[in-house]
Amino acid sequence: MLPKNLWYLRHGQSTRNLAGKRAYEKNGDSLFEQIINQPSSLATLSELGIEQAVKTGNWLRGHNIKFGRHYTSSHVRAKQTAGLLDLPGVQWYVNNNIRERSGGVMEDMTPAQRAEYLGKLRNRAHLLDLFNFRPDRGESFADIADIRWQIFLSTLHRECCKMDAVLVVNHGDNMWAARSIHERWTPQDFENNRGVEAHGKISNCALLHYTRINPKTGEEVPYLGWYRICCPWKDPQPTAWTPIVRKRYNSSELLNQVQAAESKLKQVS
Repeated sequence: MLPKNLWYLRHGQSTRNLAGKRAYEKNGDSLFEQIINQPSSLATLSELGIEQAVKTGNWLRGHNIKFGRHYTSSHVRAKQTAGLLDLPGVQWYVNNNIRERSGGVMEDMTPAQRAEYLGKLRNRAHLLDLFNFRPDRGESFADIADIRWQIFLSTLHRECCKMDAVLVVNHGDNMWAARSIHERWTPQDFENNRGVEAHGKISNCALLHYTRINPKTGEEVPYLGWYRICCPWKDPQPTAWTPIVRKRYNSSELLNQVQAAESKLKQVS
């Protein structure tokens, strides 16, 4: 059993996030090229990222949330975010299983080079199966969900099941992989939901809050049954609670999925 409330927090904007953002906005890679040889794990927060972390800490302290355990990724930008939250009396656990997804050969590519690399892939595999696509020497979202995140969740099951709340500072791709577990997504659900703004965007310093407490009745259940998202530095008001439903499919629905996959193959072949 997981803790009653599980809070995931994406780190604040990093220098690499900023470089990528400017490259896309201005169609240039100059800033990215300045940091391209620096290990991603050592990237620090940008000025905006520092501001985001401080404001998020203010929000958490203002809501007086009592976390029984605090985890942070081993990457510098996550540890910096965790420290800047300035939560009173906190002792952080640094966990390497919740580090950022490895981009493999894409790690040191500029946005333009990355787009070229993906465009040349045989059968455009990244478009056919986003969840299972693994770049050369890198990780897929499935790798994170099925391996590293399951190891981390086993720790929470074992050590934190009686706690009211646990806070986990980590990374955007990890949080999407975690959503596939907690919200019981198929790979197709994962692909569809990543592109739907209404489903919830995971911005820098966004909080993803799961709970085992029914928001309407206050009843405790043995599984994470609801989630909401909040980005305190943008808007202090969380989204409405969304129930998590385990989908089931009849035979016709399964065959419709097969037909949709066949149509997709034809479009990219």
